Amino acid sequence: MRVHLTIAAVLVCAAVTPAPGPPVVKASFSNTGALALAIPTSTTRAEIINRARGWLAPSVPYSQDAFHTTPHGRYRTDCSGYVSMAWELPTAPYGGTSTQGLASLADPVAKEDLRTGDALIDAVGTNDTRHVALFDQWADAARTEYWGYEQASGTGTVYRKIRYPYDSTPQDYRPYRRPNLARESGEPQWPS
Repeated sequence: MRVHLTIAAVLVCAAVTPAPGPPVVKASFSNTGALALAIPTSTTRAEIINRARGWLAPSVPYSQDAFHTTPHGRYRTDCSGYVSMAWELPTAPYGGTSTQGLASLADPVAKEDLRTGDALIDAVGTNDTRHVALFDQWADAARTEYWGYEQASGTGTVYRKIRYPYDSTPQDYRPYRRPNLARESGEPQWPS
């Protein structure tokens, strides 16, 4: 009975017509099996970075309780709210998803497959210890450091060089890719 109800729920979700705006996936599953709903398919890596840069000047102060309104919506001013905004994820009702939510809806990728706009996520621990940073590009040929964007306590929004996979608790960080990412012309095919 449970299987039939789950399938019926997915079919009902898939039948919903989205509001006018960018094209969305009505219902799909990521490689991790997580259900991804209403995630725009038109977002490119360049758009992710442009949205991330929008919080740099001036730097948006960090808070797990505050919100920042942009042309892209109203997002929480913590690390997962910031990446939700950059990845163009739905805002309601919490101003983006949590760090654990990002890890559950995104697709894991290998270190060698990291591309601009991907994320390094630590989904282990509490609200005070979990974290996510956006990957921009490798800072060295050995791939031991990268340039990344993050929203962090004490600094707000920053663009900085980060030791791979992250400066603190590196054992807990994993690379992920936003689902339903639009492929840009000239970009190599990546694993999906």
